[in-house]
Amino acid sequence: MPAIQFYAAEDDFIEILDFLNKDVDIAFIVNEKPKSFKAVETLTTEQFNSEFIIWHTSASLPKQSPKNLSSIELIEWNKNPEIIEEPFLGWEYEGLTHKGFPNFNNSPAIIQFEKTSMTDTFENGETIAQSSFSWVGNYFSIMGSKPDPVVQKWWNRFKRTIKKLSVQITNPAPRQNEFNPKPYIYLLPAALSAHKAEFRNET
Repeated sequence: MPAIQFYAAEDDFIEILDFLNKDVDIAFIVNEKPKSFKAVETLTTEQFNSEFIIWHTSASLPKQSPKNLSSIELIEWNKNPEIIEEPFLGWEYEGLTHKGFPNFNNSPAIIQFEKTSMTDTFENGETIAQSSFSWVGNYFSIMGSKPDPVVQKWWNRFKRTIKKLSVQITNPAPRQNEFNPKPYIYLLPAALSAHKAEFRNET
């Protein structure tokens, strides 16, 4: 599935947050309390310091599908799912969650942000946590869940924005680097300056 993996320091996160908060085509799903969620138009710095979901508002937010549906039934349900009527007013959710959030039936209008607690070590001994934005893209298209072209364009534009701000490096963890030796992780400016890591530009 498409993902943007990156290393960022505090100033980098502030710049990303400013970019996202100015985008009128998206909103954010935040966890107000366990099993209670709400859509908001902008995020605070404190909210950005935890996990959240980006919702591209061109599509409605689907409710959780009924349990025990067959694959065929799930495909049919995804064609016309029940929706969350007033996401900006908040709603209670009792179904299964992924990292504390509803999975929205893997809706392609959803982008997940995650700050991992795991850290990687650079060649100079510095450590930094890796973060990511992930999106299902066309992964579940066979199940009837295809992304709107508008969402695809948004993802491509967001990825280009991150790329322009960054250099791309190989994974500094030797074990991970063995699996993918090409530069694919974005290293943002403040993280680069703070950690003075060795890197290789994408060629």
